[in-house]
Amino acid sequence: MYMKDKFLKAKHWQLFLLMVGIPMVLQFVLMGKVVANFATQPQPDPIILFGYMKFIPALGILCIGVLFGWFWAVVVGLQNKVPVNVTMKLKKFKVFFIFPLVYMVAFMLFFRAIMSSLEANNPEPGP
Repeated sequence: MYMKDKFLKAKHWQLFLLMVGIPMVLQFVLMGKVVANFATQPQPDPIILFGYMKFIPALGILCIGVLFGWFWAVVVGLQNKVPVNVTMKLKKFKVFFIFPLVYMVAFMLFFRAIMSSLEANNPEPGP
């Protein structure tokens, strides 16, 4: 109930900042580090790129969480604002809402596990 109210009372720019702004800035920082590493090393190690990619699923989960949280808040939270003669199948929405949410989060966690296994199989060389 509390998060639903937060989403419904949030300004458009706050939702945009959470869903697009912060992930974009973090992606710029990560890509800047990757480019700087490749520019300063005579023989850059591509494994370092995979080390930075482990943060990508967290950014994806943040975006998915905000988007799906807003969807949920609008459909469930504004149910009492819908005219009486309009019938919404709220139970069906809740059932079908779970499938893409679980799929996307599972995919991001799977991607994170793959990046971690690549990092574990190719440890960074010491100095």
